[in-house]
Amino acid sequence: MESGVARWSRHEALDALAWLMDAGVDTVVSDRPGKWLKEPTLSAPDTGLPEPVVARNPAAQPERTGEPEPKIITEGMAEAGVALMLTADPRAGEGRILGDSEALLLGRMMAAIGLNLDELLRLGLPGGVEPDAAGPPPVSIPSARALLLLGDGPSKALLGKAAGQARGTVHQIELGGRLLSAVATFAPHFLIRQPRMKALAWADLRLFATLIA
Repeated sequence: MESGVARWSRHEALDALAWLMDAGVDTVVSDRPGKWLKEPTLSAPDTGLPEPVVARNPAAQPERTGEPEPKIITEGMAEAGVALMLTADPRAGEGRILGDSEALLLGRMMAAIGLNLDELLRLGLPGGVEPDAAGPPPVSIPSARALLLLGDGPSKALLGKAAGQARGTVHQIELGGRLLSAVATFAPHFLIRQPRMKALAWADLRLFATLIA
């Protein structure tokens, strides 16, 4: 199986179509056929990129006194070329980033741009902690060249602003000495509560898809 590229069952295809309908898409084709089976190249768009934003270096975090190091939950394939960063839901259970409903929605979102959620690197930041208070997340992204930040936690931690302020553009982030292209959008739990925002999230996903086309 091609890494990160979705191979759908009928049920999975219907899930992807359900996300598109929720996002307000009124057509399922573009003017030109997409190369859905092509290996992602993770190339950034040629124009319109801002100057790189240097993410705060995890090695430079303020020393914690008497507090345990926040645990980053890792799911999926560490060698994946695409990474997702979210805030872990404490109610999801030990070692899980999202609950069932949120995970189902996220799977549909990824399938809608031709990606298989199980084959992507997923990073869950500790929930219940303000990013500014916690410091930068001590994460390792060894292979990914494109990063999707879902929700305010990851967006504030790496871009210094909420997802609603950071969305709609490609950010260049230097993280751990590596340059990544990043797009911010809304978290699945927010989209479940505010389904009218799915149209904006779909625009963000299409932007993110340009990084892996």
